[in-house]
Amino acid sequence: MKRPFAVVGFTYLSALLTASYFETSVNAALGVFLLLCGLITLIAFRFAAGFRTAVLIFLTAAAALAAFCLADLLWYAPAASLSGQQGEIHGTITELPQQSGSVFYYLIKTDNVKIGDKTFNISTNIRLKTQSPIPAEPFDTITVKVQLYTPQSGNTGFDSRRYYRSKGIYLAANAISEVMVKQAVTHPPYYYAIRLRQYVSGVLKKYIGGTWGSLSSGILIGDVSQLPQGVRLDFSATGISHILAVSGTQTSLITQYVLLLLCALRLPKRVAAGFSAGSVLLFIAVTGFSPSVMRAGVMSLIFLAGLLIKREADTLNSLGISVFALCLFNPYAAADVGLLLSFSATLGMITLSKKMVDFAALKTQGLPPKLKRLLLGPIGLMCQTTGASLLTYPIIVLTFGQLSLVTLFSNMLEVPASLFVTLAAAVVVLFSPFQVLVFLIRPIAMLIRITTALMMWYAHALASLPFSTISAKYGFVYLFLLFAVIAGVVYLIFRNKGASLKICAACLCFTLACGMLSFSVATKGVLEIAAMPLSSGSCVVITFGGRALIFDISGSGAAYQAEQFLKSHNISSVDALILSDYDKQRVDNANALLNDIKINDIYIPGAYKSDENPVAVCVTNKAQILWQGIKISLLPSYNQRQIIAKLTYQNSSAVITGDTDADTVNYSLEANWLDNDLLFFGGGVTKGFAGQVSPQFAVQGGSPQAAYAGAILLNMGCRVRSEDEFGLLSVLTRGNGKYIFDNSF
Repeated sequence: MKRPFAVVGFTYLSALLTASYFETSVNAALGVFLLLCGLITLIAFRFAAGFRTAVLIFLTAAAALAAFCLADLLWYAPAASLSGQQGEIHGTITELPQQSGSVFYYLIKTDNVKIGDKTFNISTNIRLKTQSPIPAEPFDTITVKVQLYTPQSGNTGFDSRRYYRSKGIYLAANAISEVMVKQAVTHPPYYYAIRLRQYVSGVLKKYIGGTWGSLSSGILIGDVSQLPQGVRLDFSATGISHILAVSGTQTSLITQYVLLLLCALRLPKRVAAGFSAGSVLLFIAVTGFSPSVMRAGVMSLIFLAGLLIKREADTLNSLGISVFALCLFNPYAAADVGLLLSFSATLGMITLSKKMVDFAALKTQGLPPKLKRLLLGPIGLMCQTTGASLLTYPIIVLTFGQLSLVTLFSNMLEVPASLFVTLAAAVVVLFSPFQVLVFLIRPIAMLIRITTALMMWYAHALASLPFSTISAKYGFVYLFLLFAVIAGVVYLIFRNKGASLKICAACLCFTLACGMLSFSVATKGVLEIAAMPLSSGSCVVITFGGRALIFDISGSGAAYQAEQFLKSHNISSVDALILSDYDKQRVDNANALLNDIKINDIYIPGAYKSDENPVAVCVTNKAQILWQGIKISLLPSYNQRQIIAKLTYQNSSAVITGDTDADTVNYSLEANWLDNDLLFFGGGVTKGFAGQVSPQFAVQGGSPQAAYAGAILLNMGCRVRSEDEFGLLSVLTRGNGKYIFDNSF
């Protein structure tokens, strides 16, 4: 067997990834079946060398499923059993807080959880949500009363339960009391790694500044806490979000350049390798022990170990060992998107990119030596980018539910630029303690500013193109990916027997065009109501037949989210924007949207004047918008300061309240407003209002008021999903009472 470690590592990762989609009982049964297959194959074909790989695959997969089942029983199940309970947690803050709008998230390692009179000595990670920052530092201990729950799980696209479980987070909690803090007396070594991370971000912010510094911090150490949401969404829409997920690129660059620097200082290669290994371990700690960085770190350590023992490490075996070691200690890590992107990109560069480089070298043999050297540099970089992109493409589509048609163009420019930013930002950080070197730091910082500004401009320009991304909700994208895989395999098999790469590419383009046409045909007559993923505020986009309406646009990033959603549907104008309330944030968001999207009418509550914006239409009493066979009724509150809406399409109906509180005290609901199919809400909803609207399904915003209202609706038997957990949530119908739910209700 040529590469046994690669076989074991790849099989172990694949088996664990498969197991993350099934229940424990199914995984246990599948594990027993694979174990029997392995034993039967071993007994029946023990003398046949060709079956050794099959035996190894069967037994490795069985071991992976067994490890997953044990992790479920010993780690996850005890913590998940507390979901839905109110209690008191006592534990330690283990990371810096994350802020999303006005909400703060803390990672808590519990010492115990108290439910009623019972105390459970459970040591688990909990993601705590608070409405204000806790006056505490990492590794201070806290005590707080909370509402416990497990992150939501979906059958398609992004699954927040799998995502957080891969990070070792099994429970989430909302704080329902004041947080009691006890300062730490001593700190573990990781505390100083966190402080170093803060120092790095602070240095980049100081010398580079603004969004440029935030982007360089994201590229170097993965800290995107200060990066505007619009930039992150541009990177995601153009298929380059992996640049902000620190992984193999940054780790290998740091390893190689530290090694080169130490060797240039005349240190023995073994000593230099030892110091380089120390820098890799420090970088892993500073970036927060993310699975993707740990995978890359293990590969770098194997490479450095090869230098110490004077043996060259096989890259595929090293990749297999790294993912196996990582998943051995955390079976849930196999579902981490960052790890999967890092693994597939590395595999693409090892396999596909190498063949592309060899092919390019063969085709340039007849050229003059100087011209050949001049061409092979950019061609090699293009081949590396293409190989990595081709294997990460399916993961991005399956995880985020969108197919980017510009990802190859974006990667070819953005990846080389990110390499420069990584090295330049590292130099700025290393030089920063020495004031005498400030004269060198400032020009480097200026180059970083120019490079990051170009990166953001280019990403936004590509993201703004019509059909830069295609939604995968109707499934033609998945069929296209399957066809692409089949075409690739067929080409590899018959490439020496007359198979043409040009014909394969033409067939793929034709298949994609047919899929886009079928998508347009399939969406004819389909009404889509989509709640934008906002941590606070509300924005609901309604699309039908290439036209759009928007209800409310409150919350940070609402305008950008709505704009990107419309562009993904190739919609360039909005028939009406309806504001549930009228305040500065909504006006600013509306103006931001107006800069890029034409809006024909803006409806605002009747208590406010529309003199500032002549396109605005005041609603002083009940109003209706008749729109392509769809009726949208607007109902103002008694004080004329808020609006709610009801959408009716044949036999389907939905009530949308926006970011305002909905109560029967504020609104007089007539008979035609009762008994609805759907409710979209971003603010509070009282029990009386919910009882009158009586929805079967509800989509909840991310605000605390919405979370409380969601609990009321759940107790009434309504099926509720939160955009704060699921991301973008869409409901589709042809008006016949049948629904298609994104992220699976």
